[in-house]
Amino acid sequence: MEVREKVFAQLGRVEEETNRLAIIQKLEAIADPTRKEVFAIRKKIDAVNRELKPLGHNCLKKEYKEALEAFNGKSREKAQLVKN
Repeated sequence: MEVREKVFAQLGRVEEETNRLAIIQKLEAIADPTRKEVFAIRKKIDAVNRELKPLGHNCLKKEYKEALEAFNGKSREKAQLVKN
């Protein structure tokens, strides 16, 4: 009798753990699409960053060229004023 009660108690615990595992698996299944969505969004962000990087360099080069042209223009003006 005692052994039978122990076996049934053990089976009860096993059933509880099985139910808990089933719930955890359901939650993981729900969380997986979210993880996939986050991964896809991160991938898109990385792609946009890769596209923006060269554009940023181009802008810096253009600003540098404009600043250099302005500097050279002022240098020419100064040179003309010094000559006169």
